[in-house]
Parts: sequence; C-alpha cells; structure tokens
Amino acid sequence: MEKSLDLPTKAFRILPSWDKMEIMVRAGMILGVLFSMSLIAFNNCSGGFKYEPPATSIQNASSQCRRKLMQEAKTQPLPDPTLCENAANYHCDVRRFRRNVGHEPRRITQCPGVFGRRDFCLSVTVYNFDTTTQLVQAPPEEGLDGGAYNRDEVSCLNTRVLVNGIAVMTAEGADLRDALEKTITECRERGLL
Repeated sequence: MEKSLDLPTKAFRILPSWDKMEIMVRAGMILGVLFSMSLIAFNNCSGGFKYEPPATSIQNASSQCRRKLMQEAKTQPLPDPTLCENAANYHCDVRRFRRNVGHEPRRITQCPGVFGRRDFCLSVTVYNFDTTTQLVQAPPEEGLDGGAYNRDEVSCLNTRVLVNGIAVMTAEGADLRDALEKTITECRERGLL
C-alpha cells in the first residue's frame, strides 16, 4: 500500500534530477542571503556596520540596539554638562490622536515652562492623526479624553548627546512639559557621573 503524498512532494519527485538540483541551489542561496542579512542586522551595534541616522529621529534604532547604546551611555560622563541646559539642544515630537485634526505635520515653538522657566522655548513637531473614522466603530470610552482615539503622545530627546550618532537622552511623557522635564533630568543625572 503506497502512502499518499501531497502535491508539492509528488511534483518534486517527478522533476528531472537537474531541476531538483537547481531548486536546492536556489533555496541554499536564498537561505544564505537571509542569514547574511540577519547577521548584519544583529551586529549593527557592535561597530562593524556604521549607520548614521539623523539625531532628531526619536526611534531610529532597533530596540535591542537602543538598549545596548543606552547602557553604554549610562557609564559615560557628559563632555559638557551645560548641554542639558540649552533649549536649542532638545527636540520634541507630539503625536495628536484626535477627531478633525487633519493629517498634516507642523512645526511650532513652545515654551512649556519646564522647572518654572518660561524662557525655555524649543521647536516642536506636531503630527496629527485624525481619528474620526475610527471613532465611528470604537466603544464610546475610547473617544473620551485620554482614550485610544483622543490623546497625545509626547517624546523628547537631547540632540547633542549622542552615542554612535543615536540620541540616547530620550523620554516620553503625558504632555510636553512632562516629557521635556524627564529628558532634562536624565541628562543632568548623566552630567554628574
């Protein structure tokens, strides 16, 4: 009694041997390319493969790479602690998830009053995500203030404190002032090393 084979197995068995060899060579080449790509990506933080992302991009590295660089940065004192006190050294992104806000990003100048300082003003990029369509099908609580479709996300970073070209002084907060104060505090703590 012969075992039933699925269609790809039957097709592979009836191919001439040179076709089987060609398929196996191609599969080997594809696997080799995939292995090489994963090896390069894995070693991206080791210094062998250099990538210079823009400093103002908050999420410009893999999470594994960011964790490694953040740990490295924690052990290095700042070359100039005054880098923490200049508003021009910071950049923040505000992501607004609200109804009827449009989709166009814009840059604005904000003076959020960090640590009581009204003169600490910086350029902020606001990204709008119109959630009108999503709110039609969402539960009512997701449209309330702070809900999934009616909230802000804020990320700030110091653009002058970099490790391998990646900004490592970053923080997120409930609003601009909160995120910026967390980033400045982290920078000041590193300045004391």
